Amino acid sequence: YEKSGKFATEAVENVRTVAALGRLDSFVSEYFHTLDYPTKVTRRTAHTEGLTFGFTEAATFAIWALAMYYGSKTVEGQYCSFTDMYKAQMAIVFMGLMFGRRTSAAADPAKARQAAARLYKMIHDNDKEEEEANKIDMQYPALTGHV
Repeated sequence: YEKSGKFATEAVENVRTVAALGRLDSFVSEYFHTLDYPTKVTRRTAHTEGLTFGFTEAATFAIWALAMYYGSKTVEGQYCSFTDMYKAQMAIVFMGLMFGRRTSAAADPAKARQAAARLYKMIHDNDKEEEEANKIDMQYPALTGHV
């Protein structure tokens, strides 16, 4: 999109020249041509993300259906009451949700450690620069005795 954005910006900034030369149609077609590759890549990515999202949603509902079916069998066989079955299902579902959220945030501590390491390195490098700056002895012979 960067190339097409630059192209559009240039055409808009020079709109009088483009209009005077009668090249508006060629600029529009060239602009759409610069969008061909990004559109192709985005379309491929969108299909992959859509299929992944659809699969995860289908899996979620399939698990719910399986849990409800099994729960109905336990209630029907009088192994537990409906309330107990529903409480157990809710506990399992919310445990899964929390586990999913926790694992999605698992990369954050690693990023935090990397950021802290870079920060400490910058502080350490800055200290070295200050030490080097303090070692410099500046002498101004023309100002001797005037200060």
